[in-house]
Amino acid sequence: MGPLDLVDGTPILDIKPYLTTVDCFPESSLGWLDEVEAAMAEPPKYSVEISPLVRAQLDWLEHEHGIRIIDRVTEVLSRDPSPHRTRRILDLKDGRFRMACGPWRVYFSVEGSTVTLLSIAKGYSDSALAGEYANDIQHGIAQREFAAIWPAES
Repeated sequence: MGPLDLVDGTPILDIKPYLTTVDCFPESSLGWLDEVEAAMAEPPKYSVEISPLVRAQLDWLEHEHGIRIIDRVTEVLSRDPSPHRTRRILDLKDGRFRMACGPWRVYFSVEGSTVTLLSIAKGYSDSALAGEYANDIQHGIAQREFAAIWPAES
């Protein structure tokens, strides 16, 4: 067994979903996973448009640092761009929404069934990126360089 950050005697609860494809009761249902799989099998309800600014930002992230977030952003927003805690989407109350995608923030608007990506911003503050643990921040160097090209989103 590998190193664990546990005190001796700490109970460990390991709950996994029942998967009919690998478990021994194929007539069983997947419960809430059935609903998720059914929803994922449906075609997306929203189209995602990328503004010229976001295209430039995405291209820079990918070409300069090998960071590709558009697939995840499109996957989430094309299915449901509404505010939600686990999808990390926030209504900014000014007609825009913000989605956290790892250490990046994606600003977008929704009109009918079209989601328009407006801009991308770093997710960490300038002080965090300059602080003692800056080298431990995910995409920290990219975030510092990104902020020098595109100032912080308000």
